[in-house]
Amino acid sequence: MCQQKECEFKMTGWINKITELKRLCEVGDIQSIIDLGKSYMSGAFGIIDAKEAVTLFNRAADLGSIDGMRCLADIACEDRDIESQIVWLRRAAKARCELSALELANLLMENLFSGQQN
Repeated sequence: MCQQKECEFKMTGWINKITELKRLCEVGDIQSIIDLGKSYMSGAFGIIDAKEAVTLFNRAADLGSIDGMRCLADIACEDRDIESQIVWLRRAAKARCELSALELANLLMENLFSGQQN
């Protein structure tokens, strides 16, 4: 019985956290949008929904979030979509993210020396 109550407590906590994140997302809280996207991507609340995560990261990026842009660049990298990765790293670099500028330069140099043009 104790294990069941512990599971119910954890489930209630997750539901409350998801509900709160969604509420904050509705009012445009960028960090909550990122956090919910990462939660969907990782399955932190027992739900993996990559499509919803990408939607949330795009929303955050549209609001000017460098984290959102970098999350989209990471997803593009995992998908081996170099063109999209370059787009998102370039946007983050233009938003003054030095790390993205360095990653973009490295990616462009790698592609230059491997014969790919972007």
